[in-house]
Amino acid sequence: MKIILSIIVVLIVGALVFIGVKNSDGNDVDQETATTTESMPVVLNDGEYQVNVSESNLIWTGSKELIANYKDVGTLKVKEGNFSVASSSITGGEVVFDMGSLVGTETSNTEVTIDKLATHLKSADFFDVAKYPTSKIVIKSVVQNGADYMVTGDLTIKDSTNEISFPAKISINESSDIVLDGDVTFDRTKWNLKYGSGTFIDDLGDNVISDSVTVNVRIVASAQQI
Repeated sequence: MKIILSIIVVLIVGALVFIGVKNSDGNDVDQETATTTESMPVVLNDGEYQVNVSESNLIWTGSKELIANYKDVGTLKVKEGNFSVASSSITGGEVVFDMGSLVGTETSNTEVTIDKLATHLKSADFFDVAKYPTSKIVIKSVVQNGADYMVTGDLTIKDSTNEISFPAKISINESSDIVLDGDVTFDRTKWNLKYGSGTFIDDLGDNVISDSVTVNVRIVASAQQI
């Protein structure tokens, strides 16, 4: 009798385990299904969107090639911008950055203060803010790339414009705004920002500033009311 009861218990447990790996439709839950769900594009409402400048921001990071873990970090504010959405995809837009708002928040340089860092970056050595008070990116395309998106646009800094592409995540927040989060890395010398570049200047020692600049950008845009 004990043997029979043991067999019944084993059968019941086995059945429960088998049921546990099925979904409500009786289909096996596998990794491919989970991945497909995560890769579904976000559904955007068609129309025109205005960038919310108070919710948008940009964080920049610079480094020195010959000094381990050296970095300069700061922020830049968005001045204005817009998106166009058609067929649930961002088809174009423009984001303008206020170069006068550039500030430093962190530096590994023990001889230069945060304020002096920002002042130098605003000078003619770098962004020449007095002459070029804004920079901008004009969005040309936003294409789904797996679970994320690839954004391509023309970036203008000072009097130079070059095309850039960068990965981004796009979501909808609780206010039904479009939220674009992206990490951009670009070669600053392509925009004639050559100060401290070992590519163009010799004998800089460990003061060589990396040509590569990393920018984390968040753009929040709200649907325009008709």
